[in-house]
Amino acid sequence: MKHVKFQLTMRAFLIVLVILKWLVLLQEATAHDAFYPHHGQDFSPAEVERRKDLRVTVLVITLTFTVLMAILISFVFSKMPKVGTTQQENDQQRLNQRVNQAMEAALHEIATDGTASRAISAALSAYASNMGVSWHQQPITGDRVRCKIGSDVVIVKVDAQQIEMQASSKDTSTQAIQKLT
Repeated sequence: MKHVKFQLTMRAFLIVLVILKWLVLLQEATAHDAFYPHHGQDFSPAEVERRKDLRVTVLVITLTFTVLMAILISFVFSKMPKVGTTQQENDQQRLNQRVNQAMEAALHEIATDGTASRAISAALSAYASNMGVSWHQQPITGDRVRCKIGSDVVIVKVDAQQIEMQASSKDTSTQAIQKLT
């Protein structure tokens, strides 16, 4: 619906531009003489009167064009942040959901097995499956892993006190910390 409104607005603007162009084409090519007379015949009484009329016409057309451009630019810029904000909020919700589900998988693995490497592996597998990509298990050494899953960068850290997980995509990031009891 918004796209249709934008297209209609653009078409109306183009129609106004065409009408203004026709108005300009009806004037003589000497519109600059209205402001800067530089020929001897420009100083005749008939030319002076015509120049005054032409000056008003040029000013009206210029002001109309400027106002229409300002309206169009403000309309376009007022719509842009709303679209970007909505997309960013959706991305943030998806990222939060992926991290929370991966965190639950890591907590479950810690509760059943107790090793940090298996908890990290479970978290990464859950994150990848929630994202819709496959995760090829690799041996994990240490208590902190940073990897790229799809287009997201994921960091998982497990120690004796807590599980910490960070994920960041192109425009947003999130972090979750779960204390172990």
